[in-house]
Amino acid sequence: MNGPRLSRRAVLGGAAAGALIGPKAALAAPRGTGDLVREAVDLEQHAVVVYGAGAEGLSGDLAETCRVFGDQDREHAEGLSRVLRHFRGEPPLEPEGPHAVRGLESAVEGGPETFARFALRLEEAAVAFYYEAQAELRDKALLSATVSIMANQSQHLVVLRRALGREPLPSAFETGGVG
Repeated sequence: MNGPRLSRRAVLGGAAAGALIGPKAALAAPRGTGDLVREAVDLEQHAVVVYGAGAEGLSGDLAETCRVFGDQDREHAEGLSRVLRHFRGEPPLEPEGPHAVRGLESAVEGGPETFARFALRLEEAAVAFYYEAQAELRDKALLSATVSIMANQSQHLVVLRRALGREPLPSAFETGGVG
């Protein structure tokens, strides 16, 4: 890999703060499978909070989309938590509400477009995380599961891009900006 690599937490924090995600943002360095899965659980837990806040604070189609995305990310977090326990790891504590995700409250207050841009950056970070995780995972079942989660996050990208009036599929290969 060329260029600097950021931790998933830095990527999430950058997305939450509204910063642009760099092209190589995702994993900091090779790590154990348990560590990687723990980071994935944390990412999914944050997404659940983001979409929960959107479902509560917005209305119409975007609020319904937030409910669906939040349910999907909750399933991801729960499934990955089971995997993490298999590796004798303990899932991270869930964020304690929208105030625990930097920039989320102002994104919701900013209305549908501001929130959609915020959520889009989160999804780009998630896809980038899972894209780079593929190089580090060796367990075939876990690799298959994370590829499936990445595909789901890529679907979220399409929906959010459409909501923002953007090209839904700007590339045949979705990497979340990596590569």
